[in-house]
Amino acid sequence: MKSETAAKYLKAILQLKEQNGEVRSAMLATEMNVKRPTVCVALQQLQNDGYIQFEADHEICLTESGEEIARKVMERYRYFCELFLHLGITPQIAEKDACILEFALSDETFSAFQEKIHASADDAA
Repeated sequence: MKSETAAKYLKAILQLKEQNGEVRSAMLATEMNVKRPTVCVALQQLQNDGYIQFEADHEICLTESGEEIARKVMERYRYFCELFLHLGITPQIAEKDACILEFALSDETFSAFQEKIHASADDAA
């Protein structure tokens, strides 16, 4: 599984957990807009990689390393989404573009981007 695909699944698991308090494979299939067998294969790989575990009742839980990745991706998504909305981009386009950029930038570039944007905002104030 490509790391971007894995990160998308981890982000979706985190979002569903925050929204519903639990995550099940059927919920994840709906969220990811894929069929359940596709989700099962992905979940098996995520479990093998140590990013998720299954509870006795088949609930999907993020491990510490899985949650770390999911939160990092979610932070980037929210940052770009808020920035684009602030710039006047429509919500639908802001969300779409934020989804692209959450994976497109290295950690170094993302940090530099944040610093530059915040410095520009401070200068304007």
